[in-house]
Parts: sequence; C-alpha cells; structure tokens
Amino acid sequence: MEFRRTLVTRTGMALSIVLLGSLCGLGVSAQSCGTNWAPVTTMPSSATLRAVTYGGGQFVAVGDSGTVLTSPDGQTWTSQSSGTTDTLYDVTYGAAAGAGRFVAVGGQTALMSPDGASWESIALANANGLRAVTFGAGYFAAAGLSGDIFFSSNGTGWTKISPVTTESAYGLIFAGGRFVAVGSSGLIVSLSPTGSHTVFQTQSRLSLYGVAYGNGRFVAVGASGSILTSPDSSTWTNLAPPTTLDLYGVAYGSGLFVVVGSAGTLLTSTDGSHWTSVSSGTASDLDAATSDNSLLLVMGANGTALASNCQANLVHSISGTVTDGQGNPVASVTIGLSGIQTSTVYTGSDGAYSFTDLPDGVYSILPSQLGHSFTPPTRSVTLSGSDVTGQDFVQVTITPPGISSVAKAGNPFRLKVYGTNFHQGCTVKVNGTAVPQTLLKNSGFLIAKGGGALKAMVPRGTSVWVTVTNNDDGGISVPFSFSW
Repeated sequence: MEFRRTLVTRTGMALSIVLLGSLCGLGVSAQSCGTNWAPVTTMPSSATLRAVTYGGGQFVAVGDSGTVLTSPDGQTWTSQSSGTTDTLYDVTYGAAAGAGRFVAVGGQTALMSPDGASWESIALANANGLRAVTFGAGYFAAAGLSGDIFFSSNGTGWTKISPVTTESAYGLIFAGGRFVAVGSSGLIVSLSPTGSHTVFQTQSRLSLYGVAYGNGRFVAVGASGSILTSPDSSTWTNLAPPTTLDLYGVAYGSGLFVVVGSAGTLLTSTDGSHWTSVSSGTASDLDAATSDNSLLLVMGANGTALASNCQANLVHSISGTVTDGQGNPVASVTIGLSGIQTSTVYTGSDGAYSFTDLPDGVYSILPSQLGHSFTPPTRSVTLSGSDVTGQDFVQVTITPPGISSVAKAGNPFRLKVYGTNFHQGCTVKVNGTAVPQTLLKNSGFLIAKGGGALKAMVPRGTSVWVTVTNNDDGGISVPFSFSW
C-alpha cells in the first residue's frame, strides 16, 4: 500500500497511530484480527506523537516540540530534524506535482519533505492553529482552529478558502470524492475539491475528534461516546453511544473499523453500525488507530502502542495501468480503492498500480489527477479466490475554462464573467456555491443571474472567489477574486 494516514487527535492529547508493515516480534495471533492486541515497545522516543503516515516506502511520525521520526518498517525508528520546535499535529503523504512528498502541519506552519528526512518550513499566512492535513484529488488540504481550510497542489504554495465555519476542525480525510472535516460543537464539513461545501452540526453539539471511511461508509467519533455514520458524507445518523467515554480516533482496515478513546477504550465494527468492546489491556487513553491492512495499530498516552495481526485476512490483489491517448504510461495518478478495504496508491513511472493483500469482496477503483479525466471514470471489481489484473484506465486531458475578468451589472443584480473555453451547461460558482442561474452567451462570455439572491452571495466590499465549472468534462477554472 502506498498511502495511509492517521487522523488528528483532540487538542492537547498525546497520541497517534502507527501504521506498521512488519509483523515481527509482535506476538499477535493472525487468527485474532482486531480481537487480540499486544504491546509494541520499539518506539525510540518518549515525545508525544500526534500523527503518523506511510508513503514512499517509509513511515513518518510527528509530535510535540517539532518531533519527526522515520522508519522503513515501523520498528526501527530514526529521529529527524524538522527545523521547528512547534507541535506538529498531523502528517500525510501524497503524489503532487509529479512527485511524492510528506506534509506535516501545526500552528501556523506547514512542513514539506520529499523523503521524510529533510524538511522545508512554509509559513501559512492567516493560519490559525492547524490541526489536520490530508491528500486527495491532486490537492493537499489542511484545516484547524476557527474553521481555517487551506489547499495546495504542491505542498509549498497554499491558498486559504473563504471561511465555511467558525468552529475548529480536529480531523480531516479525503474519501468518496470529498474532503470531510470534523470538529468542535459537532462540526462536520463535506467539501469538494472545487470548493462546494455543506456544513452540518450535530444536534448534541458534542465535539468530534476523528473520521474514517471504509466499506462504503463514513464514521465520525467524539465526546461522550458519540458515533455518527454516513453513506455519502451528506446524510448522517447518530448512533446510540456504545460507551459514555470520549472517543478520540477511528480508522478502517482489514475489514474492521477500530475506534479508540479514553481509559483504554477500544471498539471494533465490521459495518460501522454494530460495535464490540474489546479489551485493550491498558488503562491509558488511546487517541488514534490505523491499518496497513496487514496490521491494526493504536497509540495512546505514555507511549502506549498496541498491535493486532491481520495478515491472515489478506489474500489477493487488484492491478492495472494508466496510459494517455497514445498509449504512453502516466505516472503519479492517484488511484483510490473503496469497498471491503479502503486504500490509496499512485501509478509509477511505468503507469502501473497495484493493491495487494486484499480479502475477497467487491471494490470500486477511482483514478484522479488534477486537470484530467479518465476512461472509464471508475471500475467495479469483485475478488473471489484469485487476483484480478487488467483494470486499466486512459487519461484524458481537460482544458479548463479560464476567467479573465468579472464585472457587476445592476437592475437586476448580475455578474458578467469574461474568459475562455466556457461550455454549454457550465456553472458559475461564488465561494464554491452555484449561482441561481448561469447564462452562456458564448465561449468567452457568461452572465451569472439571481437578483437579490445573487447579491447576497456577493456582499458589497467583500472579496469572493468566482469559478466556472464545465459540467460536461469536469473542467474548473482557477478561482478569480472579485469585489465591488
């Protein structure tokens, strides 16, 4: 597997999850996935570790005082210099701008590294307490206190989007074509890569600390045993709490959701709806959990780390290639897998990708790369007793629309949008929300209509982001800043 990430834990807690690829020395029965847990005692640092990810053939963990640790196998760890003493709350890996890289965040700082060893510090202007970072659809996304959300296509240049909430975000993932953030007062934000978003707030308004996706379902967890599920990140169901203790982290792997929390709380579920309490063997708080599909691992207070061997659950593989229209291989395409297992890999220089060690079941494969579409757009695969090969895709380059200028007109209020490559049926959006009506005059001229409703979307004296989406091919313009 090329990419797994942990979720940001609650503010101030000292825990993270480690994704381990090696089973040596753990003493866990392969027939007891998610049931039997054994301590992991190989971490070389006593620093509070808040997050860990896997990518580029190694693990990277981050934490307090700028701590960065790397490991090729999850057992032998090396301390690296991050160049900062700030607390790092989250780390992720993604293949952006044609190359794999790690990104870690904390406070007003993002760190970027091509190898986990050498780190470059990038200050994010107007960032307020970054707590979470993830990668998807060609973008790194970071979120934090006061609802700040930033996007970057390369990990070094970041753009802050217009605020979608004033609540704080503590957890962030990309799945099902959406970025999903959870946070204070029951916050849930479902955000597309184009900026369109929906903000939810649970009736209980209890804070949510973690979110995961697997087996076709989102699961969010939080204070006082809160567990919510959703099939699509738009409709959420609040389950009866299986515990009254706080739940700090959730992950999916080896066909199981794993939830961890206060006083050694450890819950598992195959479907996200029915939960089983499992003995963790510790009274320490546990903050997060993750899996590389062969191993489930959770971490908590005082350096507590527990692992459960799931190697026996893994059987077959799915593989394929991505080529352009001339049959040439295409590298660094993000390939997402959902179903019984959830994973993300990237095509290599030969255009090939592979998901290995998968249990039998039904899966969906979704390729994505900024500025491109794919034929077919997705594939459904059933594993049943053997490997599946030949799950190939052809990349199609999209020429996006472009905005050169925007002007206001009155009586009734409307916007005139000028640019290039506007298609029939395209949509003008303001801060990611579609205007009431888009009228195409020609390929270089649009009118956004809506009278008072449109005017309310573009308050006088306030800068907004205007975009154009060609709905026939998914092409999206670079956001254009406009005010009047």
